[in-house]
Amino acid sequence: MDTSKELVLIWALPVLTILAIIIRVVYIKKHRHSSKDTTSNPQLTDPCCSSSCSSESSSWDVFLSFYGKDTRRNFTSHLYSALDQGQEISSSLLDAIRNSKMFIVVLSENYARSPWCLDELAEIIRFDRTKNQVVPIFCYVDPSDVRHHKGSFGKALDGLKKRHSAHVIVKWKSALSEIAELSGHHLRKEANENESDIIRKIVENVTTRAFSTTFHHEKLFGIDSAVAEIYQKLSMDSNDVRTIGICGMGGIGKTMIAKTFYNQNVNKFDISCFHENFEQSSQGVTSLLPPLEQLLIDLLRKKNYKVIDVEGKMRKLKQILHSKKALIILDDLDQTHYPKLPANLSNFFSAGSKIIITTRDVNLLNKLKVVISEIDVYMVQTLGKDDSLKLFSYHAFRKPVPPESFKELCRSFVTHAGGLPLALKVLGSSLLGRTHESFWKEKLAKVRAIPENDIQKILQLSYDELDDETQKAIFLDIAFFFMHNLIQDMGRELGKSTRLFLRGNAWKELQHLEEKFNVEGLVLDLTTSADRELSTVIFERMSNLRLLQIIDSNDRVGSDIAGSFENLLPKLRCIRWHYCPWTQLPSTFRPQNLISVEMPSSKFKRLWRGPMELVELKLSSCKKLTRLPEQLGEIKALKKLDAGGTAIKQLPDSLVSLINMEDLYLYWCKNLRNLPKDIWKLKLLKKLNLSMCSDLQQLPEQLGKMQCLESLDANNSGIEQVPDSTGQLSRLKELHLYDCKKLRYVPTSIWNLTSIEDLAIHPGDTGRINLPNSVKNMKKLKALDLSCNVRLYLPIILCFSSLERLGLIDEGPILSSPKPFSLSELFNLQYLTLDKCTSFGSSLPELPVNLEELRVYNHNSLEQLPDLSSLRKLKQLYIDGCISLQSISFLPSHLQLLYVEECTSLQDLPDMSVLKELEELCFTQCNNLKSISLKPSFLQVSHLPNTEVAEWFDYKSSGCMVSFDIPESFGSNFLGLALWVVYTCKANKEKWTSIKAVITNDTEGITENYPICVNIVVGEARSKVHCITGEKISMKSGDKIKVSFSVPIGEVKVKMCGVHVI
Repeated sequence: MDTSKELVLIWALPVLTILAIIIRVVYIKKHRHSSKDTTSNPQLTDPCCSSSCSSESSSWDVFLSFYGKDTRRNFTSHLYSALDQGQEISSSLLDAIRNSKMFIVVLSENYARSPWCLDELAEIIRFDRTKNQVVPIFCYVDPSDVRHHKGSFGKALDGLKKRHSAHVIVKWKSALSEIAELSGHHLRKEANENESDIIRKIVENVTTRAFSTTFHHEKLFGIDSAVAEIYQKLSMDSNDVRTIGICGMGGIGKTMIAKTFYNQNVNKFDISCFHENFEQSSQGVTSLLPPLEQLLIDLLRKKNYKVIDVEGKMRKLKQILHSKKALIILDDLDQTHYPKLPANLSNFFSAGSKIIITTRDVNLLNKLKVVISEIDVYMVQTLGKDDSLKLFSYHAFRKPVPPESFKELCRSFVTHAGGLPLALKVLGSSLLGRTHESFWKEKLAKVRAIPENDIQKILQLSYDELDDETQKAIFLDIAFFFMHNLIQDMGRELGKSTRLFLRGNAWKELQHLEEKFNVEGLVLDLTTSADRELSTVIFERMSNLRLLQIIDSNDRVGSDIAGSFENLLPKLRCIRWHYCPWTQLPSTFRPQNLISVEMPSSKFKRLWRGPMELVELKLSSCKKLTRLPEQLGEIKALKKLDAGGTAIKQLPDSLVSLINMEDLYLYWCKNLRNLPKDIWKLKLLKKLNLSMCSDLQQLPEQLGKMQCLESLDANNSGIEQVPDSTGQLSRLKELHLYDCKKLRYVPTSIWNLTSIEDLAIHPGDTGRINLPNSVKNMKKLKALDLSCNVRLYLPIILCFSSLERLGLIDEGPILSSPKPFSLSELFNLQYLTLDKCTSFGSSLPELPVNLEELRVYNHNSLEQLPDLSSLRKLKQLYIDGCISLQSISFLPSHLQLLYVEECTSLQDLPDMSVLKELEELCFTQCNNLKSISLKPSFLQVSHLPNTEVAEWFDYKSSGCMVSFDIPESFGSNFLGLALWVVYTCKANKEKWTSIKAVITNDTEGITENYPICVNIVVGEARSKVHCITGEKISMKSGDKIKVSFSVPIGEVKVKMCGVHVI
C-alpha cells in the first residue's frame, strides 16, 4: 500500500458519518510539512445546504454536497474533524467546483428545498464531467422521485416556482434528472442491509475514482526540479498562452517529466489531453485526420467523435480551445509528422492555455520559434548520481536504498548507465530477484566491457540474456513494431540485417545484393517512391523473410512487383499490402508457411489454385473479385475470412468444411445469391455479416445450430424470412435486420433471446411486427431499431430503461386528435430516430433530456418543431421530409450540426447567431426559404438557399473565378480560406455531385485541387460554403492567389463565387 496516502475508516459510526470521513484522501507528507493551517470556520450563505471539499493546495480531492438539516445531526459534526483542511464553500463555490477531482452528492428528502444545493448541483453537472467523477448517494429517497421530480422533490420544486424564473427551474430539473441516471449508492430504510457491506462498497467506489483523473506513470527520481523549471518557463501563474518543448535523447525521461507535470497541474485547466507516442501512432499516415480526431476524442472525453474532414476538425478544435483554458501535451513529435500542428493549436488557444511538446529533435523547436513567439525549450539533463542510484535500486530491489552488501555493486552499474533513466530501469529490472553476488559481478563485467554512455549496448544486454533464439526473435519482432522508440531503435539496430524499414526509393539498394540476406521482417513504405515497379529480385536473397508489409497510397496507381516468385519466400508467414495491383496471386507465389494474407482494395479477379494453409484472409473491397477458390475448404485452420465488398456470386460448397472459422464477413456482396445449405456446420462461428447482400433471399433453416454465434447482421439484404431456429441462438448479442424490404416473417422465438444487446428489425411493407410481453426479458438491450405501431407498443418500449439508441418507424393509424405521449422515461437514451410518425399528430413526443442526436423523418403532419433548448446535450439535429413544417423555434446553443431537407413549407427560423458551436449547416429543397443570414464568425460547411454571396466576403465575382493577394497584415495568423459558390443544376439521377475548386498560388507556382461536394437541386440557384484550413493550402501573406471552380460539363453551372480569407 502506498504510504503517501491514507484512507481513514471508522466502522462504528453511522453510514453517512463514515461516508463523510472516507472521502477525504490525506496527503500525509505534504500536510506534515505544511506550516499553514488552512482549516476555516464554516460560513454558509444558505444555513441548510452544506458543501465541503477536501483540499490539496488550490485543488480539491472531493466536493461534497448535502442538505444540512437532513444530515448534519448524523454526520456533519464529525465531518470537519474528519476532513483534514475541509472548508464549506460560499463565494468560492464556482472555483471549488472547477478544481475538484470528484463529487459526491448526498440526495436526501429535503435536498431540493434549497436553491443553494440545486445551484451547486447544476454547476457540478454543467462542467461536462465524465460520469466517473460524480457519485450520487440516494439517502433514503427513491431515485425515481429524483429523476421524475416526484414526491418531496416535486413538492420542493413547485414551492420554488413562486420565487424563481422558469429558466432556473428547468435548469434545476435537468440537473436532478441527469444525476439520477448516474451510478451511485441507494440507502433504503426498508432494506435489511449490512451496513459494513454498504460502507465497503462506497470505500471501493470512492478510492477507485479519486485517482482516476491523473495520468499513471512509473517511479522516477530527481524529477521535481525539472517540473518546477518547466512550470516557471510556462508562466503558469499568468494568463499568457505559452508553448514549451521538452527536448533530449531517447530514454532520458522526457515523457515521464511531461506526465508528472500533467498530473500536478491538470486541475488548473478547463480541458486537457495527453497525446502519447505521437510519432509511433502516425507512422504510415499522411492525413491529419487521425491525430486531429484523437485530440478531439481526448479533449471531449468521448470514445467516438467523427468529423469527415480536416476542416471540420480544425473548426471544432478552434471552437473548443478558443473558449476554454487548455493544457495539451504532444509526446514524441518530430519534423516528419505534422510540424505545423503545434502552431495551429497555439493560434486557437484562449488565455492561460499551455502546450507542451516532447521531442528528440531540437531543430523542430527552432523551426517552431519562427511561427510561435511565446515558445521556450527545456533540455532534459541526465540524472545525478544520487537519483540514479535511487532509480536503479528501485527497479532492482523495489526500494530506493539498496542493501548495504550490494551498494558498491549498484554504484558501479549506475556509473555505466550514464544517468539515463531508461538504461537504469532496464539494468535494474534485469537484476530483480537475483540475490547472488556472483551473478551481479558477472553482469557487471559485461557492462564494463561496453564504452560508457553507449545506451544501445547496455540495453542489448537484456536481449543477449534471453534464454533461447525463439525468445530473441519474438523480442526483435515486438521491438521492431511496438516498443519505446529507443528500444525500437535498438531492435532495428540489432536486427538491421534481419528486419528492415525502408522509405521512398531505398528499396532499390536491395536489388544489388550479392550474398544471402538474412532478413526476417521487411516494411516498404512506397507512399513517396518515384518508381512504382519493384522486382522479385529484391527477395532472391531473403529466404528467411517472415513478415512483409508494403505501404502504398490509394490516391495513385499501386506499386507492382514484377518477376517470378518461384522458390522465393519459403518462410513467409504474413503479407500485408493494401491497393495491390495484382489481378490474381501469381502462380509462382506459393509461400508454404503463409498464414495471414491482408490485401484489401486490391485488383484481384481470382485468387489462387492449389493448397494454402491460412489462418486469416482479408480481401475487403476487392471489387473485381468474382469467386473464391474451390479449394477454400481445405484451409482447415482458417479462422477469419473477410470478402466484404467483392463481386462474388456464390461461395464454394467446401466453405462448410472450415470447422475453425470464427468470423465470416460478406457485407456489400451484392451479387451473392445464396449460402451453402450446410453453413450451419461452422459451429465455432461468432460473427456473420451479410449486410447489403441485396440478392441474398434466405438464411439457412438450421441457423440455430450455430451455438457460438454472437452477431448476425443482415441489414439491407434481400432475405424474405428469418428461420424459426434463430430463437435457439442463446449467445446472440446482435441481430440486425434493418431495411430488409422483402422480409415477411420473423419468428416469435427471437423475443426470448435474453442475451440480445442490439436489435434492429424493419420488415417489408407487408410484414408486421408483433411484440409479445416476453420481449421485456431483454434486459440487456441497449440499441433498438423497430418498425411497429408505436402507440400500441409504447409501454413495452419504455420497459427498456437501458436503451442508448432507439429508432422507430411508426406503422400506427393516422389519428385526428392523438393524445400526447412521452419518451422521457428513457433516461439513458442518447440517439433517437423517428420516421413516418403517422400517429403523433402535429407534434413530437416529450423527449429524453440526455439526447445527443435527434432525427425526424417524413413526419407529414408536423407543423412546428417544439422548443429544444432544454436538451443540453443535443449536438446533432436532422429533419427530412417534414412537408408541413412551417417553423423551427428555439434550439440549444451548443448544437453542432443542423440538416434540414425537403421541408417545403418551412418559413421561420430561430436566431441562428446563438448557435456558437455550429459546425455544419444544410438547408436543401426548402422552397419557402429564400436566404439565410451568415456572419463572418459563422463560417462552416453549409448548404444554403441563398442566391448571392454574402456582402462581407472579401472577394467576389459574377463568374467562376476570383483573384486576390493574401494581405500582408495577416502575418502568421493565416488560418485558411472560406469558399462560397452559387450554382444551378440540371436533371441528374444522382443526389450529389462535386465542384472542383482549383487554387493557384502564382507567387509559388503551385496549383492544388479541392473537390467540394454539392447537393443537386434541379433548377434552383443554391449556395455552398466550404472552408479549407491553412494546413492544406500552400500560401502565405503577400502571395498572389487565383481561385476557379471547375464543374461537370452539362450538369452544373457556377453563377457567382467568392473567397474570404480567414
